[in-house]
Amino acid sequence: MTVGPRCRPARSGPGRRPPGRRTDRERARLSRWGAEIIGPGESQAGLRAALADRAVRREARRVCTHAVLGLFLGPAGATLPLNAALAAPGSAVC
Repeated sequence: MTVGPRCRPARSGPGRRPPGRRTDRERARLSRWGAEIIGPGESQAGLRAALADRAVRREARRVCTHAVLGLFLGPAGATLPLNAALAAPGSAVC
């Protein structure tokens, strides 16, 4: 068994900064040329507080709706070319 590049530990150092520091630096850079870009604010503490937020419920509903639609429309779209080939007049597909 060989050890491939996927088994290496995560890179650390100046190339891999925590996302918070990168976004803060980018926010400050963009604010130099225009209006100030506000930060994300405080995060909700706990599931109950997050579910009380209308935006969280709206996004959860949107994700669930798209997941259900994708579950049914994905296979339909994948089989559409095959159905078109089988229904074409004079097709040689058996």
